[in-house]
Amino acid sequence: MHPSREDKEVTYAFGVIGDFFDCFGLYYAVRDTEHLIRSAANNKVYKKGTPGNLLFFTDSFEELVSAAFALIESHAERKEAHLPFDENNPDPDISRQWDFVAGGLYPNAFGDFPRSLNRRQYFNPYKAIKKFVSHKTEAEWKTTLKTIVEYALTGGTSDEEYPASELMVIRLRMLQLIEGCHLLHVRTNNKKPAKDTIPKLKKK
Repeated sequence: MHPSREDKEVTYAFGVIGDFFDCFGLYYAVRDTEHLIRSAANNKVYKKGTPGNLLFFTDSFEELVSAAFALIESHAERKEAHLPFDENNPDPDISRQWDFVAGGLYPNAFGDFPRSLNRRQYFNPYKAIKKFVSHKTEAEWKTTLKTIVEYALTGGTSDEEYPASELMVIRLRMLQLIEGCHLLHVRTNNKKPAKDTIPKLKKK
């Protein structure tokens, strides 16, 4: 769907996604999520930055959650976010780095590659966002986020509220949301970097 003809809520949601990655970028968003989850899971107070920085990140993540629900509930997808999926050759072509590397003066192929998505989610990032939305309601996600922040900042452990198995699922869904939105941003919402300016990410 062309942005000029899509629902205003969807356009606004993409604006929220753009603002989120203008503030953090994929590498830092993933890093801050990992630090948050680890702090909530042990008895140590969050020390990876100031409490204000953590609260700013979680407030921004809450807005990303609202954007995700708006996108899925609209039942409208920007087609340019999809990459062709070949059942006979399902692995992503990482040489096509313009499919996942954000624009800017210093493109970072290594830091911008999504590591928590499966193949189908990489080709269609809406699938990752749908997975996040289907796990909890919007209100439940925001309550969960506030609870995790409280544990991270008070030095308690989240075991009683969220057993380790559930916390790991929460972590995965959060990372998939971030990486799925990153791909939407790169492919539909962001000026793509020139192909010859992207650092090479070698296949193993």
